[in-house]
Amino acid sequence: MSWTQKQFALPSKSRGSYLITDTVLKELPEIKDYKVGLINLFVQHTSCALSLNENWDEDVREDMSDALDRIAPEDRKGNLYRHSAEGLDDMPAHIKSALVGASVTIPIQNGRLATGTWQGIWYLEFRSSKHTRSQYTNGTTAASVPPPSGISYPNPTGVSTSYATKSYNASAASTYLVQTDFSDERLALLWDQVGPIATGPVTTTVSPTPEPSKFASPGVFHPYIPSYEPGLNNVTLPANFIWGVASSAFQVEGAANAEGKGPSIWDLLSHRVPNEVADNTTADVVAEHYYLYKQDFARLKALGIPAFSPSISWPRIFPFGKGPINEAGVAHYDDVIAELVKNGIKPAVTLFHWDTPLALFDEYGGWTDRQIIDDYFNYATFIIQRYDEYVGHWFTINEPQYCNW
Repeated sequence: MSWTQKQFALPSKSRGSYLITDTVLKELPEIKDYKVGLINLFVQHTSCALSLNENWDEDVREDMSDALDRIAPEDRKGNLYRHSAEGLDDMPAHIKSALVGASVTIPIQNGRLATGTWQGIWYLEFRSSKHTRSQYTNGTTAASVPPPSGISYPNPTGVSTSYATKSYNASAASTYLVQTDFSDERLALLWDQVGPIATGPVTTTVSPTPEPSKFASPGVFHPYIPSYEPGLNNVTLPANFIWGVASSAFQVEGAANAEGKGPSIWDLLSHRVPNEVADNTTADVVAEHYYLYKQDFARLKALGIPAFSPSISWPRIFPFGKGPINEAGVAHYDDVIAELVKNGIKPAVTLFHWDTPLALFDEYGGWTDRQIIDDYFNYATFIIQRYDEYVGHWFTINEPQYCNW
């Protein structure tokens, strides 16, 4: 029986829980050499733990944090514990070890971690906002059978790089792809994920004219369909009834990747998933309202329409769903609101009409994860506080039953 031991740092993400299987395999590459063995992981930071149980969520995290506060509160005065070297944000290691699982042991079979029916090795964080130092893990491996021997293969020579090996397991990967890069290059990569984007005949904002600009229609439209409900023949609207017309950014704006806009989930779906849109068209161009809004509002005024309800494109304001604000996108909607006010048309704005920023879907699954609450709140706060003086009605989410991306 031989033993080896190594200490390595774990990534700190403060997300409650995430898989560290790949980190362990990277830091302990010798695992692949063991035919049969055991690995024991012990985490030293005392406000976190290790687990093989994937049934972990935000509620469990809060319950554990509350339990730790009751059983082992912070030692603010420095005299609560006989051993206080761990600092304010921790409890003595021997208390934590008995409470929250300081270690896990996993069998090794044929150079692989035998995690059984579990997804992998989970790292659990409590009191994450108070973490002040790195988390270190001791990984100890034991082999009862020597590494296999047999045919040997030479390492390549005469190349300008060094080779490294890694064990891949996509099914054990975390669902989180934390965003740290908000560069032009990263934005271009998001649009590469969508595919080629078509450009319409209009590429700059058009001033209102007596007649609308000539614009090619996408094909044959259905004829106007009259109402065959005789009960509505003599119905009139009450004097205080608010009426108008509505649209959504994705369906009418076009200019899909213009002026710093980021892709939405529907850019991806319409480009990459056959029949997700019935006729497999995209919203790259559509009515080009992004450039023709001044003419469109002039037409609404001429028709006597008192109110207009557009939606604002979240990824046009926040190309990555969070992070830096797109100046060009804000300038556009500033002028949209100003133009409505100028024409005497009351804005009634929808904050979200399904165009989830693709970057948030890539990061944590969009509306399938509670993290989107904070990102949506930050986006909505910016929009409402900027335009609330001119917008009389706000609609938060259009048809929320379909927010599944």
